[in-house]
Amino acid sequence: RFMSVRGLGDVYKRQGQEFPIEDGIGITIGRDPARCSLVYPDDSTSVSRRHCAIRYYADTNTYGITDFSKNGTFVNGSKLETGIEKEFSAGCVVTLGESSESFRLK
Repeated sequence: RFMSVRGLGDVYKRQGQEFPIEDGIGITIGRDPARCSLVYPDDSTSVSRRHCAIRYYADTNTYGITDFSKNGTFVNGSKLETGIEKEFSAGCVVTLGESSESFRLK
């Protein structure tokens, strides 16, 4: 089963784009193309080289989000603790650092 995140920020033309997430596998977001499946340009200073990971769990219909960044990953405005996966339901908004780059969990 696949779910997705939909881009909300338009600085890097992500607005409206959907990025599929396969059950239990997930995506990693950041600037390092060797470590990330959703890659931002090097001049995206608020996005870390490996910023965060988002996984989908079909059995609970939730998303697990782990922050790896120096600038923080925020869910509905609350900063995640670095290195600790936390589960969220569809509809939540994930923001990368202090930027306008955000995604809605679908």
